[in-house]
Amino acid sequence: ADIALIKADVAEIPQKVQLHAAIDFSSASAQTIIAAPGAGTRIRLTRLSLVSGSDPQVNVEIALKSGATTIETVKGAAMVFDYPEHRNLGTNEAFVVQCTTADRVIGGVDYYIEAV
Repeated sequence: ADIALIKADVAEIPQKVQLHAAIDFSSASAQTIIAAPGAGTRIRLTRLSLVSGSDPQVNVEIALKSGATTIETVKGAAMVFDYPEHRNLGTNEAFVVQCTTADRVIGGVDYYIEAV
């Protein structure tokens, strides 16, 4: 009887669906990488990679944003961020990146959507 209850409880736990979005732009304008997920939910980043797409590569300065709010600014020719505790964005806010120059930036982001 206890095993049946445990199986039923585990079945009710929402499963995380890992998603991926590619990054490829050449602009100094804000770029929405992941759209706002909707009321009562948020984006949780698990991994982010950003690389200069210029030849030769150059250092690029990029603001990582939760909606319009900058959460971190990074600079380099190649950057990889693993977020073992996840980088949480605000409720119903998009993941946005903005370069200070129009240099090409390529990469990708792994994430999932969670109810809050």
